[in-house]
Amino acid sequence: MVPTRNPREVLVRLLQELIRNSCVNNGNGGHESRSAESLRRFFQGYGLKAEIFEKVPGRGNLVLRIPGTDPAAPSLAFMGHTDVVPAEAADWKRDPFGGELLDGEVWGRGTVDMLNMTAAQAVGFAEAVTRNGPFPGDLLYLALADEEASGTYGARWLTDEHWDAVACDYMVSEIGGFFISGRRGESAALGIGEKGVAWIRLTARGVSGHGSIPFGSSNAIDTLIQAGERLGHLRFPHRPGLLFRSMARGASASLWEELLLTMAPLRGLGLKRIYRRSPGAARWLHAASSTTSSIGIIEGGSKINVIPGEAHLDLDIRIIPGEDLDTVLKRLKSRLRGLKDRIEIEVLEYFPPTISPASGPLVEASRLLLKDLRSDADILPILISGATDGRFWRRRGTRVYGFSLFGDEMTLDRFSGMLHGVDERISLSSLYRSLEYYTRLPGVFFSGSKGGR
Repeated sequence: MVPTRNPREVLVRLLQELIRNSCVNNGNGGHESRSAESLRRFFQGYGLKAEIFEKVPGRGNLVLRIPGTDPAAPSLAFMGHTDVVPAEAADWKRDPFGGELLDGEVWGRGTVDMLNMTAAQAVGFAEAVTRNGPFPGDLLYLALADEEASGTYGARWLTDEHWDAVACDYMVSEIGGFFISGRRGESAALGIGEKGVAWIRLTARGVSGHGSIPFGSSNAIDTLIQAGERLGHLRFPHRPGLLFRSMARGASASLWEELLLTMAPLRGLGLKRIYRRSPGAARWLHAASSTTSSIGIIEGGSKINVIPGEAHLDLDIRIIPGEDLDTVLKRLKSRLRGLKDRIEIEVLEYFPPTISPASGPLVEASRLLLKDLRSDADILPILISGATDGRFWRRRGTRVYGFSLFGDEMTLDRFSGMLHGVDERISLSSLYRSLEYYTRLPGVFFSGSKGGR
């Protein structure tokens, strides 16, 4: 018997509860088991039994699998995360962990990244299963810990140590669904891949001494400043591949603008034109066209009157498909020529770029559902500049896509501004569209997959 309830009201209450759980991941813990327990209770209300996996106490990951009826059919997973980044309450107009519903919007940290989707996936999953399940293939729901800090206690651990519990053929997660306007009309972004990550530390060595007698000394910070000046201007080649060209076509107001973006000497002019009307689109296009580098941390010295013998500089490098760690290291070493004997290069973390096909049953199911709600819009495949948990499944062969359906107000600029931003909030229209998408997706996906993987 299908429970009698209003799914929209259930969704809003669940989202508010997840916000109020305050699963803040500051790198030292996220208390995600609070929300894992909330979700387990939620599914129990639908008669569904979920399991919680913890690498360490308090860092819970919720997993729910509904077995399919056809062993040959592909499996589909909904995947979200429950941790959020910190928020300074003094900067906000509303309590960032209050989950207030005000003027048709739910306020709070994580409402865009990505508790809105985690909650909508849960309600859509439960409604789909209790009304229309089981489906031909397995249907999974995953709510993970530690996405905001590299997945050590969540996705990375689960895919390494509990693959049988979380294995799937297709997955829908973040980031996508926001609208992009261009000369060909409105498009809804579909994340099909993401850039690789290389976190690299440069360590400069010198000889410590008293700050009052610097003549002839070897100051590690002096060396690091020289390195920083060179790396601050580090640029990688513009590589407009097929995916970038598709993104440029979707975001350009004219054919001339599109051509500017694809020609290396004129890319900057094209980006400036787009930035004037859509800063978010310009930033995403810039990030998608080449490998990028940012200096994130500089550390050195312990006391004002002591010449430092060691100093560190940490680089955040995001790598486009087609390039790898060797490409990055060669370019770094070239820029540091003449300093290499005084600089050590250490790779803190590396994960290669990952990408899924731009077509297939999940893409087509998402396009059909989009057309039902926005007949004037189409899917626009994009490359994500940041890292998500989806990369851990892509490396195992899963086809992972970032998508949802949002209200018309959720443009790329609004999405980018809300992501980890002050006064983060989500409209009820976006929540309701997301709920409809996730409720209908299993039926449309499994009817279109034709039983094949």
